[in-house]
Parts: sequence; C-alpha cells; structure tokens
Amino acid sequence: MVTRVGAYDPGVSMPGAPSALDRGFTLIELCYVVTVITLLAAITVPVYDVLLRRARADEAHAFLHDLAHAQLRALRDHGEYVACPPEGEVPDPVAAFDSDRACWKQLGVIVEGPVRFRYGVTVADGSFSVTAEGDLDGDGETSLYTLDGRTFAMDIRDELE
Repeated sequence: MVTRVGAYDPGVSMPGAPSALDRGFTLIELCYVVTVITLLAAITVPVYDVLLRRARADEAHAFLHDLAHAQLRALRDHGEYVACPPEGEVPDPVAAFDSDRACWKQLGVIVEGPVRFRYGVTVADGSFSVTAEGDLDGDGETSLYTLDGRTFAMDIRDELE
C-alpha cells in the first residue's frame, strides 16, 4: 500500500498511543459486568432456595406415605393401629432416626441414615394420622405435614418466610 508521508494508515499505530491490548477495561464496562452478575445472582439464589426446600420436603411426603402403609399392614396383621407419638426435639438440621422404639419396630419401620423431621403416629376414633415436623431452611420455624389415615389427604402447615 502506498501512502503519503503523514497520511493516516489504520494498520500503523502512532508512537506513544496505547494499543487495543494495552488499554484494558473502562470503568463503565466493569460496571456493566458487575450489574449483570448481580442480576443473575438475584434471580438464581431465591430459586435455588425454593428448590432446596422442596427437595427437603420430599422426605416427609415419602416417609408419611410409608408410615401410613405400615399402619394398614398392622391393621391387617394385628387388627389394630399402632400409636407412636413423636418424641424428642425436631432435628437441626438432621438427626438419626430412633428405630429402637418398640412402636417403630412393631410397624416394621427401618430407616438408614439421618432424617430432617420428627415423625409420629396418633391413633383416635378408629383411624390414625401421621405427622412430620421439621425445619426446612434452618431459621427455627418448623413445617408440619399431617397425613390423615382415612382419606390419605396431606395437610401442610408450611413455615412462613
């Protein structure tokens, strides 16, 4: 390419002028990046918290149905339901399940590993109800899940945020 002396040539950098590699990021560009990261965090953290609470609540749903079916087996095999009132404190955050209690053994309940809820079974008026109480997010407020033995309907008194 032929150019005149002193003419602008985009391929040649001027001496003393910073090149594109040397100049870095401007403050405005950094502000944009920080804003985008903040927005992403503001959206994902609450969603993650909700998903975590749902996953923890699934333990109660599954175990309450298992206990209800164990009660139906006890009625079939022995002619009566087995009462097993909740004992101890609500686990914080998890605790070993007390499988050594006579009522749990009579129901044939075997739990391996820790649980997040305190479970219990009450018997009244020819039926039973199974309860699970636990703290899903570690704030000291508990959720209570109750399964009615007549209808197998689940009543949830969830902790308020």
